[in-house]
Amino acid sequence: MSIIISSCLDSEEVTYSPDATIHAFGLDTIHGKHYKFTIDQIKREIYNEDSLPVGADTIIDRILIDTLSIAGVATSKDEFGLDTLFNIADSMDLRKPITIKIWAPDGNNAIEYTIKVNVHQQDPDSLNWGGPKGGVPSALKTGFSGGQIVGKQKSIILNNDLMVYSVAGNQVIGYKTPTRDASNPKQPASGTTWTTLTVAGLPASVDLSSILTYNNYAYAVAENEVYYSDNGISWGKHPGLNEYPVVALLTAYPVVNKGNLHETVGISGVIKNGTGLIFAMTNSDASAWIPGEKTPSQFPLYNISSHSYTSSTGILGSMLVGSTTPDMSEERSSTIPWGSYNGTYWAELSTYSYYCPVLNYPTLLYYSGQFYAFGNDFSQFYYSITGINWNKASKKFFFPEGMTARKGGFYSVVVDANNFIWFTCSNNTADGDDATTGTDDVWRTRLNKLSFASYVSE
Repeated sequence: MSIIISSCLDSEEVTYSPDATIHAFGLDTIHGKHYKFTIDQIKREIYNEDSLPVGADTIIDRILIDTLSIAGVATSKDEFGLDTLFNIADSMDLRKPITIKIWAPDGNNAIEYTIKVNVHQQDPDSLNWGGPKGGVPSALKTGFSGGQIVGKQKSIILNNDLMVYSVAGNQVIGYKTPTRDASNPKQPASGTTWTTLTVAGLPASVDLSSILTYNNYAYAVAENEVYYSDNGISWGKHPGLNEYPVVALLTAYPVVNKGNLHETVGISGVIKNGTGLIFAMTNSDASAWIPGEKTPSQFPLYNISSHSYTSSTGILGSMLVGSTTPDMSEERSSTIPWGSYNGTYWAELSTYSYYCPVLNYPTLLYYSGQFYAFGNDFSQFYYSITGINWNKASKKFFFPEGMTARKGGFYSVVVDANNFIWFTCSNNTADGDDATTGTDDVWRTRLNKLSFASYVSE
């Protein structure tokens, strides 16, 4: 049998594979993490979509390639321009792109690949306010309302448009700009082109801080009645939410993925019934109120700033700050947030230590997994993980000098789907002891790491 098999093998012609492609590529760990590399077989490029952290260039100047799956052999050019075997056992300097050639086992086919390692050039934990690299940040747009918005205002995002409302005389005025580039939704719009809204049907007595969005509609309260709009321009009384007198709209619990553990969605508000003021929650289609617990006398009903969030366990909740008087004239020793998981009961999150200091016209945001609060002095961000204990944010989370210089004016804030924080400031250029110098400006910022591909919304 051995003789027969040997004879058969001697008579066969051996054919070698023409495969000259790279099937897998990877680097050694960087800060204990393996980064995924993409192999583009059409462009013959290998690169990492999730860029390495800032400072990684001091690691990839001498790093091992721990995965290179090929059928044949790899070569690269030496200092004399000659092909030499590419040895992955030697550390590589990948601070600049390198080119390697893969030779198929047949010795005839060969393909060149360019290996490029992307490294972030921005500190991931720092706010980026735009402007020239290394330069002083400036307003994205000056005079966005033509100087018309001079007092209190409220901004919302509806259908990917940033809309800003205020009251001038006996008329609600509004302005809008797209938040996304129409041709590429992952990219922000310029924020410099604004359109005047001809707002109709919304009384000038509207409580601006009550304006919010839910399920692609905008809602507001005026004279204890709820108004709504599908475009932010034409408003009318809501057909189902005026069974009770409505004092305030507090926040909206958005519709979330079915896998979320929290099933409560709708709008939380404060309504009047026979016993006084009570918390209430709408049903999921916002067509009726579901009464809840009694509203405490110290609960803020004015100048409300709220934000809904999803906890690490998938629970949907909301938190807000505000005041008990329209002009914020009440005596306060701290800024006290209120929190709720169901919209029908709100709890005061007060503490005797590490409390949030008194902030004038405070804003509360849930951003990058933490709560942030600040006031219209634009001097300091405060942060909290739970909303109870507060600390000053790091110097990386800062206001630019241009905003701090115009402290004391009215403003509003909103966060868009691509993690940009938009600040719209009212025009306040009058002389006076309490006045500031500042036109109606638009500022925009984002935490650097939230601009990375893995964070950007589809």
